[in-house]
Parts: sequence; C-alpha cells; structure tokens
Amino acid sequence: MASMKALFSSRRHRLSKHESNERQEDRNRSPQSEIEGENDPMLVPESFGINSFGFDPHSNRVMCRMDWQLDGRLQNQASGQSKSDVALTRRMRFYSEEGFLSDAYAVVLPRQSEEPETSSPSFLGRAITSREIDIARTRRWISLCQENHESSCQSLYQSTVKKQGYTPMRIIDVEKMYVVQTTTEVTYATLSYMWGNSPIFKLICENFAMLSSEGGLEAVFDNLARTIQDAIRLVRDMGMRYIWVDSLCIIQDDKMDWEKSAPTMDKIYGNSLFTLCGATGRDAAAGLPRAVPHSRNLVQLRENCAGLDLLVVRPVESHIRSTSWNSGAWTFQERVMSTRCLIFVDDRAFFQCRQATWSEELDCEGSTPAWNLDMIGSPLTLFNANPLRRYSTCVQLYSSRKLTFMGDKLIAFEGIGNVLSVPLDCKLYHGLPDSHFDWALLWELSEPAKEIPEEHLQRRHVGPKFPSWSWCGWDGGVEWRLSTISGALVNMHEWLTEHTWIVWYKAVLPERGSGPGAPEWTHELVWRPVENPLKTSRWSGYVASDNKIGPYGRSANSETAIETSKREHVPRADPIENCLHFWTYSAFFSLSRTSMSDAKFKSNLHPGLRRFGIHDSKGDWCETIILEESQINPERVDPANGIDHTYEFIAISEAKDFDLEEYDSWTYYVPQEREQAEWYLYYSLLIQWNEDKTVARRLGLAKIYKAAFKSASFAPGMSWKEITLG
Repeated sequence: MASMKALFSSRRHRLSKHESNERQEDRNRSPQSEIEGENDPMLVPESFGINSFGFDPHSNRVMCRMDWQLDGRLQNQASGQSKSDVALTRRMRFYSEEGFLSDAYAVVLPRQSEEPETSSPSFLGRAITSREIDIARTRRWISLCQENHESSCQSLYQSTVKKQGYTPMRIIDVEKMYVVQTTTEVTYATLSYMWGNSPIFKLICENFAMLSSEGGLEAVFDNLARTIQDAIRLVRDMGMRYIWVDSLCIIQDDKMDWEKSAPTMDKIYGNSLFTLCGATGRDAAAGLPRAVPHSRNLVQLRENCAGLDLLVVRPVESHIRSTSWNSGAWTFQERVMSTRCLIFVDDRAFFQCRQATWSEELDCEGSTPAWNLDMIGSPLTLFNANPLRRYSTCVQLYSSRKLTFMGDKLIAFEGIGNVLSVPLDCKLYHGLPDSHFDWALLWELSEPAKEIPEEHLQRRHVGPKFPSWSWCGWDGGVEWRLSTISGALVNMHEWLTEHTWIVWYKAVLPERGSGPGAPEWTHELVWRPVENPLKTSRWSGYVASDNKIGPYGRSANSETAIETSKREHVPRADPIENCLHFWTYSAFFSLSRTSMSDAKFKSNLHPGLRRFGIHDSKGDWCETIILEESQINPERVDPANGIDHTYEFIAISEAKDFDLEEYDSWTYYVPQEREQAEWYLYYSLLIQWNEDKTVARRLGLAKIYKAAFKSASFAPGMSWKEITLG
C-alpha cells in the first residue's frame, strides 16, 4: 500500500526547479482561467481535497481501486479484425469510483537491454531521458501511418481535390521565412492552438507586403507568439518546408479574406500531412513543450516493486480532456478534420490518427496496425462509426465547446457538417440532417444551457438566427440520450416511415420577382428527395416512392400516417425565416418534482439538470422530462403537491417504450393498451409561445402516453394545431 501511495503522491515532490518555474509562468500568463489541466491533478491528491490520511473534505475515506486492463491487440491489415483474441499484455489500472482521481496505469518498464528491437510493438513502457522530443520518432510515426494505414488515414477531401483541382492558398515557407501564395499542390503541416488573451502578431493589410517578402517573418520572428515560433522551428527540424497558421495566413483585418477563408478551414486541415496541436497552457504564449531544445523536461514517475520496474502513465485523453485547447469549438473542428495530429500537452507529445494513438512513454507503434487502450475516446476514430452515430457523437462533442463569438456556432461546424452529410445523403438545416429530420429533433440538453440571445423580432418574416428547435440555438452541450431514443434505433428507416407524420416546412427566399408585390418569402419542404439515393438500409432516412404517403415517404401501412394524411398540413401562417412550420397534435399538462424511478435506476444527470414528472388533468403521472432546474418558476408551483401550472406539449412522432431511467413501474394507462399497441407513446416537445402567440420556442423533449393526449389533457384539450417553431 505504501508503494501505491507513492505512485500517486510523490509526483508533486519530484518536479524539477526548471519545470516548477515553467508552470508558474503558465499560471501567471492567464490568472483568470478556470481550466486547471496544467497541474497534473491526477497525481496531486490534495488538489481534490484529499488529505494525507486519505479522507475527503467530508471525512469520508477515499478508496483507491485497482484492476487489470487488457492491452495490445494486433489487427489484420486486410480485414481490420483482430488477429487473435488474446491481448499481448495488460495494464494495471488505478482509479477511484468517487471520481476524486483520474485513471492512471502502471506498466512494466523494461531495462534498456530488454527493449524490443523488432517493428512489432511490445506495449510496454518507455523511459524518456531527453529534454526535447525525439524528432526521428515523430517522423517515424507519420511514416508508419502513411505506409500502413492505407485508405483509413487518407484525406477526407482527396476525391474533392481530384475532381475540382487544387485551390491556391496562403502558407508559410519556413525556409525562406515569408508568407507565400501557392499555385500548385504542396505538402504542408497545420497548427491548432488557442489564441487566448496573449498578444498575437497577426497578418494585417499594413504588414502584408513585408510578410510576403522573403525574410519578412525572420525580421519579426521575436514578435511571434511562442507557440507559433516553436511550430515553425519544429516543422523545419522535421524536414518540411510549409506550415499553415491562421493568424499569419488570413488577413485579420480584411473581412472579405476572413469570409473567404473561414468556410475552407476544414479542407485546409484535412489536406495537411499532419496538425501540430498546442494543447499546453491557455494561450499562444505557452509554446509547444519539448518541441525545441532546452524548452522543458519530461518528468516520469517510476517505481521499483519487488524488483520490477514500473512506470505510471495516464490515458492520452485524460491529458487532453481538461485543457483550454480541448474546450474550443474551432480547435475541435481542426482536430477532427485532420488526418494526423501531433499533440503537445503536459510536457508530453502524442500522435493520433484514425487508426492509432501513440505515445512517447509507451512502445505501441509498429508496421502492423494494433489497438491499444489509449485509442479509447480519440475523436479521430469517429469516422469509423456508422453515419448516424458519427453525426450524433460529433454534435455531442462539439456542442459543449466554447466560442469567443457565438455567431460562429454553425460556421465552426460547417466543415465537419460537410463531411458528415455525404454518407447520410442529406443537407444540414441549422445543423440537423434533413434526411433524418424527425430523429434529429430528439436531442436533449446534457448540461445546463441557455438559448443563444437574439434580438427580438424587428421586422416581419425575420426569425432567430439560431432557433431553439436545433442544438445550435443553445449555448451548451446536447446529446441523443439512449434511454430516450432506443426504440427508434432498432430500425431507423422503418421508424421514419411507420411512426412519423409531420410534414415539415421552412421559410425560403426565392428568386425575386420583377413586378410589384413579388413575394419575398414562401414555404418549402425541409427535405426534398435526392436524385440518386443511396441503397436503403436500417439506417437510411426518408425515401420517396409511388407507394408512400405524402412528401416524406411515409408507409401506406402506417395507421398514424393514414390518419393524419386526412388532416391539414400546409401552413397558413406567414413564413418566418429560420422557423419550422407544421401541423400536429397539441395538449396541455402540468409539471411536478415527482420522479417515478427509484435510486437504483436514477439518471446520471449533470448538476443543474432535473428530471421532472408530467401529470395530466386527472392528477395521474404520464411521463418525465429533463429540464434545467431554473426553467421551473418556484412561484408557479403548488406547495401542497409540488405541481406546476400547465404547459403546452406538441406530439412530433411515435415512441415505443419507457426506459427504467424514466419509469420502472406500471401505471394507469397500461392495462390492455400496452399489450395491444407497441408504440403507445408520443415524442413530445414542451413549447412556450411569444407574447403575440405567433412563434413558439422549444424548452425540452418528453415521451407522453397517447392516451393522455387524447383523454386527459388540461383545457382546452387535444387539438390539431398549426405551429410556427422558432
């Protein structure tokens, strides 16, 4: 036990004086930051409030647990499947269930004479003695990926370049030290980093001529941010000639140049050979630790237990997760769109591509593709998943990122969206795939979030730039919660054709007419059939055909589609920009703080979110909804029963069942109906209208009994209603 305690506590006493000074400099650079990723808290228990006796601030004993994790599976290059079910090695994992300590691993550290000489990885530890990264190793990482990862690590835009030709771009020549406009395709690196609050020397109209002349950057090199200096030196040391850096390759005070460059950033990063990621520090002054000689020293925690040398390492993503760089929306796109990333964080360098994650401290790289524990959580592997999972995961990761300018919410996602939309056979409408639009609306908040503030409607036909019905309208994280949408995932295409009915319209601005009174805005379907649809599968979206009902291709065998096809669907209200126009069922219910799931099945919600109960006009519970705690006005709650006044809900599609998180018992509505109808619930949106009752906004998503809609709504009862949702 004493040895295990040393593994976690001795790190804080082993920092060299040089490293301590460096970290103090980082803290001084940005005292306002709330991110505390730089102090390696996994190895400093006191930073979690754990005292030297192993107790938390509430005098509870913190238990450190250990288990074995299988590691190292070689992959068959042809099929991508494991060659063997037997892992080559294991790691000893240390963790606390209370979350006081981040995960850490103990790995065997072979003596120098025992280190492997073959190309196959051993997945054992590796001692690092140099104060700078091994340039030869970083070059080998890139070469191994290029030579052995075949199509999986090719640029996502390779086919686009072949079809459309090379697009000239502004780039830095690190040999002649100036900004040059390329006319032919060149091999280059890119830099992803945080500007932060530190001063940044930028390319502007005034210095454009100077920086575009040979040696222009050399003359101002000392004025460049340290991260940019280190990146230029490192690229040159790696034998490359070009690097793209946003602050020096986009004219920062030229609006036209920015508007031209911003939509192409995904291609700029996607077509680069690799991206240098400055995840250290909180701004561009932090530099790339150990990227240049004598910058910093890597301190490894080693222990000898019973004659066996052990090295303590952390999962790669745990180093990255709490950094300022990882919290940025633009840097998320830069990382995900890159084919390869060389990430600098916590005085360490890591390599990631779509098929591997390699570390200086572990012998994992090799010519044979292999899986290891550090690949868990890497966003670069997202493109190996099916298209819907790829889309939802990207949105879930991106939506919680921070933007300096909230107006960039969709612009910073545009590049990712362009790639995600191809296999979905769709266009993105305010960030939602139109081919799966009914499903795309089933997102929920994963953390407390506020709507992105908008000015009140100032003129006719003008709606919110970021509507509440899309995740892009909220400043916070969202998710497609499995407990909510599991029924639809069994067969997505069947659910869309059998269990949805709404004909979704949007407002569009057509070609302007020449005569007086020509219409400016009109209604148009959100989804339109594509000319050459992909082959239909369980994950396919809408497909129009002769034997379908309505423009969204609903099945002629669907009772709901048949019933609602007889009702009105074409909007009557004036079209309003960025709003959804449609007809559906409306009903009224009240909210309470009552939960119908016990602690065993309690939802794991972010602090600030709460699962509220929904009650009908007879006082019976009929579902739950997850909302931000502050969304319920305490003044509206009846203190006798905790029930809030009525709210309006609109049904948007059919749902199959409750999850145990939502409800783990039987209820009034169930007896015969549950046996007779498999889809006995409605996915429903909680909405709130503006003062003049012209535009509603979305507040949350629920599943509610159909029977509650039909027979137990508060006044004025269920109705078929036209909705304008902004």
